[in-house]
Amino acid sequence: MGRDIPPFPCPAGSEETPPPARQLLTASKLRTGLAGHTLDSDPMQMFPILGGGHLTLFVAADVVLYGTLKAEPDRGTWHDVVRWHITLDGQFCSQWHV
Repeated sequence: MGRDIPPFPCPAGSEETPPPARQLLTASKLRTGLAGHTLDSDPMQMFPILGGGHLTLFVAADVVLYGTLKAEPDRGTWHDVVRWHITLDGQFCSQWHV
């Protein structure tokens, strides 16, 4: 009736090497890696009550985080500017005003 599904990530007897385990970035590498970059996110996962939209974050090197949320359909646009930091254990932190 049904087929057996091979185990993940490699079928038994496979000669393929599984991918290496992902390594977490240190707080220092995370800080330098994020600074100067723009991040885009699907707000449906973060703000389901808004019903859609587009979230953009710019992580400035001077520890300022610029956020813009354009809610759709026609529910407005919110802007916020906050400071960000990386904790010693590598957590990205900020506290929004809006």
